[in-house]
Amino acid sequence: HYLTPVFFRRAVLDKYYADPDRYSVSDGMVRCAGLWGLRLDNDMPDHISVFLGDLGRDIPFDEAKYWRSFNIPPPEEGVSETLFRRAFLGQFADAQSPDLRFARLYEKTNDAWEARYGWPLFLPLHHDDSHVLAKLHVPAGDSQSEFDEQILYLAKLTVDSLNEAALKAAAGTGPKGEKGLRKLERFLAEAGFADAEELVRPLAQVQGLRSRGAAHRKGADFDITVAIGDLNRREGFELLLRSASDSLSRVRAHCEEEPPAADEEPA
Repeated sequence: HYLTPVFFRRAVLDKYYADPDRYSVSDGMVRCAGLWGLRLDNDMPDHISVFLGDLGRDIPFDEAKYWRSFNIPPPEEGVSETLFRRAFLGQFADAQSPDLRFARLYEKTNDAWEARYGWPLFLPLHHDDSHVLAKLHVPAGDSQSEFDEQILYLAKLTVDSLNEAALKAAAGTGPKGEKGLRKLERFLAEAGFADAEELVRPLAQVQGLRSRGAAHRKGADFDITVAIGDLNRREGFELLLRSASDSLSRVRAHCEEEPPAADEEPA
């Protein structure tokens, strides 16, 4: 019965996200400071699954008791297609969960951008903020506090980390008081990216949510529906991550295209 999948509420991971100095959660794995590592399927929206044999072999008994408190009956959806392809078909498969996809594309897009232009789009995080990408995840529930916290992380990774000095040097001086996102939009347009405004829009929505809600006292102009419509906060954050990931994916694809010859105009 080693490969029998056992299922848990996603909130089981909150303990590990909350303590990044000790734990790390990544695509298909949760680890504890070199003491143990547990393979898991975290690519489903509403639950986590772990093989029964891994639960018995790879974590201490007290940790297994903690997991048991989140145990649920097998859901109709079962395990993710990602796990099935990896574990049973021996195929390479990228995770599709919005937070896992964003983390993957964030790093790969930054690498592709630097390879194309010679400087990173997003500056490295300060040592004291090194935990931010590890803590970014889709909230397990619909609480305002968790939504605000994740918006702050997403804004710090994107809007606050924009390489504004390099963008300004590459695109030239713009209008007085020009903000980082406008610099990015102007550079994208001048570099031949299609729909530059559309590419930047998800980051602008994140900035708006952070500025009007997460980072400051909420005022009369705070309207979360501008960014997430009628969705609840969890679904809304998933939407923001998907939109940001789609923009990153398009930017990466453009950066990995063959650049035009010196005597050719960009497409």
